[in-house]
Amino acid sequence: MALETNDTPNRVVVDKRDQNKIVVQEQITHIEIAQGGPQGIPGPTGPTGNTGPAGPQGSTGPSGSAGATGPQGPQGPAGPSPVIAYTHLQNAVSLSWVITHNLGFYPNVVVTDSAGTVVEGDLSYASVNQLTVTLSHAISGSAYLS
Repeated sequence: MALETNDTPNRVVVDKRDQNKIVVQEQITHIEIAQGGPQGIPGPTGPTGNTGPAGPQGSTGPSGSAGATGPQGPQGPAGPSPVIAYTHLQNAVSLSWVITHNLGFYPNVVVTDSAGTVVEGDLSYASVNQLTVTLSHAISGSAYLS
C-alpha cells in the first residue's frame, strides 16, 4: 500500500517569544491510501556462503558374505613317533627293580639277566609311568617294556 498526502501551502510565522525565529507550519488536509504496484524483478544472486563443518561419521555397514574356500595346503612333516617301548638297564645287582618309564600306559615286561636269559618276577604297577619288578634272587640285567 502506498501513502500519499496533499498539503495546503506552508505558512511562515514569526515566533512571538523570539522575534529572530521563524516557524514554518504545515497542515495536512487529506491522506490517500492506494494499492501497491506490481512486484519488481528479483535482484542478483548473492555470493555463495562458506562450507559448513563435516557431519558425524555414519554407522558401520553389515559384513559381507564369506569368500570361497582356498585350496588345500601341502602336507606337513611327520610328527614324532609315539614312544611305545622302553628298555631298562639294571647294572646294580638287586632283588627289586623300580622302573620309571613314562610310557603313559601299563606295559608288558620281559626281564633278562646279564647273560640274556629270561627271568620270572612279580610286577607291581605304581602308575601308568612307573612299576616295580620283584625277583626271587638278586640279579643285574635288563627289562624290556612294551
